[in-house]
Amino acid sequence: MPDAVLVVEEDGTISYANDSASALFRAPTSQIMSMTVEDLMPSHLRSVHRSHRAGYAAAPTRRQMGSGLELVATRVDGSTVPVDIALSPVELEGRRCTIASIRDVTMRRQSEAELASARERLAILDDRERIARDLHDSIIQELFAAGLGLQTIIGRVDDPDVVARIETSIDRLEATITRLRNVIFDLRRPIEAGHLGSALEEVLRSAAIELGFDAKLDVEGDLDAVPPRVREHLVPTVREAVMNVAKHADASRITVAIDVGAELTLTVLDDGRGLVPAAGSGFGLANMRDRARTLGGTFTIEDRDGGGTAVVWSVPLIHGG
Repeated sequence: MPDAVLVVEEDGTISYANDSASALFRAPTSQIMSMTVEDLMPSHLRSVHRSHRAGYAAAPTRRQMGSGLELVATRVDGSTVPVDIALSPVELEGRRCTIASIRDVTMRRQSEAELASARERLAILDDRERIARDLHDSIIQELFAAGLGLQTIIGRVDDPDVVARIETSIDRLEATITRLRNVIFDLRRPIEAGHLGSALEEVLRSAAIELGFDAKLDVEGDLDAVPPRVREHLVPTVREAVMNVAKHADASRITVAIDVGAELTLTVLDDGRGLVPAAGSGFGLANMRDRARTLGGTFTIEDRDGGGTAVVWSVPLIHGG
């Protein structure tokens, strides 16, 4: 039989083990037949099982052992293996015994775990799509309408100070709409390992419209080694850094460098006019700083010798995150 088979006496001793049992428990059948069934269980369950075995002996039936539970057997070498166990009472030469059929379900448990993970991820994606749709269909449209309303009013206002304040409000609304659109993009495009490079290139292509030129991307190391949690923060950080340059730096050249090693370091260099107050206090820089802190990393921005700014965003690589 492909399943391990044990014949267990009423006192718990094993009087028979087949070759599949030898393979499963990694011991000769002769060694297994010198043991009790409790010896093949995790130590913390042995005393409980003795009482369960006595109850089964009083009213033996064919049934699955531990129905609804995830059973684990202990091999002779101390390692464990997930199993399903079926029990059948039998009489052999006047002795009441139990035949235990034991199946290694390692592959099945792994498949079940992968399926559960896939379902959880699908549920998350559904939530992200719903949030993105709500942002696009309601909040952005309302902000856009508010901006149009202010633009209509501004032509009827004579006070220069009021006009300036309205124009500032319109600019803020437009900036908020842009940021929300970026959030929607991130919600609808979770970055998988194999697509990280493509996502970064797409960010730079989109930024080229605002910049008026193409940013250069340099990558050292393996992008596939970047774990999911870091990927989800890296792409928005690159977008924030490049768009910050587009809005404030008046630059003619940008280099985006990513170095993947024991940690991931993002460096964004430009040849613009350096740090200005508007750039130093915006939401973009605060977001980049918060993303770095969330991942246990660091963020700095400073003037470069010879002009321009240097943004450095560095985080540890949290594998499996």
